[in-house]
This record gives sequence, C-alpha cells and structure tokens, in this order.
Amino acid sequence: MDVKEIVKRFYDNWNKKDKEAYLADCSDSLEITAPGGLLLRGLSGAEMYWEGWCGAFPDNQQIMPTIVGVGDQAAAEGVFEGTHTGTLHAPDGTEISPTDRHISGQFSEFFVVRDDKIVSVHLYYDQLDLLTQLGLMPTSDAA
Repeated sequence: MDVKEIVKRFYDNWNKKDKEAYLADCSDSLEITAPGGLLLRGLSGAEMYWEGWCGAFPDNQQIMPTIVGVGDQAAAEGVFEGTHTGTLHAPDGTEISPTDRHISGQFSEFFVVRDDKIVSVHLYYDQLDLLTQLGLMPTSDAA
C-alpha cells in the first residue's frame, strides 16, 4: 500500500475516534517523538499518545490539507482543533486542568512506514501557541 494512503487512513481513523483501527496501523516497534521531550514506544506508547490528546480534547479533529510521500516516508501538515475539556498531560508530568477553551493549531508530522505499518512519527507544533490559546500564557496584547 502507498505510504500516503496509510498516513491518510491513520488520520481518518483518528478523526472517526476508532482507536483499534488507529493502533492497527502502528508497528509494535513504533517510536513517537513530540515537543517537550516526549518519546513514546510501541503500541502502548501509541495508546498513551491517543489517550493524551483525545482525553484532553475529546471533540478534536485533525484537518489534513497536505500529505506527501516518497518511498517509505511521508510528511503531513495540518490543523488540530478541539475543546480542552479533559486533563492535558505534559511530557514532564505536569497536568493542565480543563480550560474549556477551543484551540486551533498548525502542526507537521513526519512518518516512516515499513511493511504497511507506521514505525516512526515525529510531531512538531508550537507549544507557546497552544498554551496561549488555553489561556495559560499572556497574549501579545497583554505582554
């Protein structure tokens, strides 16, 4: 299967909140990295990643205008939107209580796929923008 199709299915399953199908696209040896020093491994790591974002933003959607792929690698650029109604767990263990604020933030992810399974995900997003939208950092007007 084409790497772009696998990544598109990965996002489609996320947006449908089909955790089993999302996990089925992940390799047992998956590694996920994200800002803040987050490093998760294996299917248990993929489940922690799911629970972290979907627990904090249960109504979230990942809007994917761009997915490109070559060989076993793909890149995606999109927008993550959701309402912060659950506890957000930061990589350092900090818990951010629900703010009930709606956020909309751009992100990029880079994937490696082998044997039709995702083996690597590198997530990039603006942590300061996320914290500002959650009301935890001053806006530029207030700074």
